[in-house]
Amino acid sequence: MSASLANNKAKNRLVHILPYESSRVSLQPIRGVEGSDYINASFVDGYKYRSAYIATQGPLPETVEDLWRMLWEHNSNIIVMLTKLKEMGRVSNKFVDKSAQKSLCSPIN
Repeated sequence: MSASLANNKAKNRLVHILPYESSRVSLQPIRGVEGSDYINASFVDGYKYRSAYIATQGPLPETVEDLWRMLWEHNSNIIVMLTKLKEMGRVSNKFVDKSAQKSLCSPIN
């Protein structure tokens, strides 16, 4: 299982929430970089289409680049963040450039 490999373990925010190998999103590997194809993300079927969506965890500081690579490689143009803006006293959306941030609706309470 890719998520359990030594070079990928640090890319998992939580050790007990791992993607199934059968639905795991793979990144284009970077030549010479072991584990560069791994991100903790899974394809999710939609109502009409298989693998219509991608579900992933909030990125860690060391996996932000992987998140942006995934969005680019899979032509994702919408991000829906389903979490509190603060978790355990910390801001949880540090991967967004504040100057480019655009709010389309209010936070869901």
